[in-house]
Order: sequence, then structure tokens, then C-alpha cells
Amino acid sequence: MEFIKNGGVRSVGLGILDRDHQEMSETIWEVQTDLATGTLRSRNHAVLNRLSTLTLAHFALEEAMMAAVKYPNLAAHQLRHQMMIREMNALVSMRNRARLEMNSHTQWFMSEWHAAHVHGDDLEFGLWLNGPEPS
Repeated sequence: MEFIKNGGVRSVGLGILDRDHQEMSETIWEVQTDLATGTLRSRNHAVLNRLSTLTLAHFALEEAMMAAVKYPNLAAHQLRHQMMIREMNALVSMRNRARLEMNSHTQWFMSEWHAAHVHGDDLEFGLWLNGPEPS
């Protein structure tokens, strides 16, 4: 397993999922860069909406892959996805009502939320799928 640039997210050993993780990492990295340069205010609505769209599409793909291979932890993984979707929807809703300012705390939350899921649940799926063939 190797690290994907911009955010230190590890490869889960599944190219299509790694591609999505990379794109989400780069979007979160944009937030961090914009915060550092002070340019985020004008774009934070679009960046957060893009991250939400990417996340929803990624979760749908991931769950379809898991169902296709009869992943034994699919139900638990889906529950975690539902929780993360609720959290993302809350962020988007607060931002849409101008009650959320993108700041270093928000960026840290998104970054940690993403990395924890990739390094935990998604890596577990990648290892299970790419594990040794039964004898």
C-alpha cells in the first residue's frame, strides 16, 4: 500500500476507489490551500458542494462493488456511510445558510473524516478483496 499525494491517504489497492480518494483528497487540499492564502471565502460553497457530490458518488460505487463481491461487512460499512452522509449534509446545510465559515477547524474535520474512513473501512475492504485466495 502506498500513500496518495495531497493528504497522505493510503492506497486501498483498488484503482477506481483510489482515484476517488485522490480526487476527494485534492478537494480537501484545496480548502487547506485556500485557507492559507485567504482566498477561500469566495469559493467555499462550491468546494464543499463538490466534495459532497464526490462523496455521494463514491459511496454508491463502493457499496455496489461490495455487494457484487458479497463483502461480509457491507451492512456495517453502509451504516458508517449513512452517518458520514448525514454529517456532510449538515455541513452543506449550515454553509448554505451562511452559518458555517470554512476555517482550519472545518478543514481539519473534513480531512480527518476522510482519512479515517479510507485508512479504516476502505483499507479493510481492499485487504479483504485482494487477500490471499482460499486454498
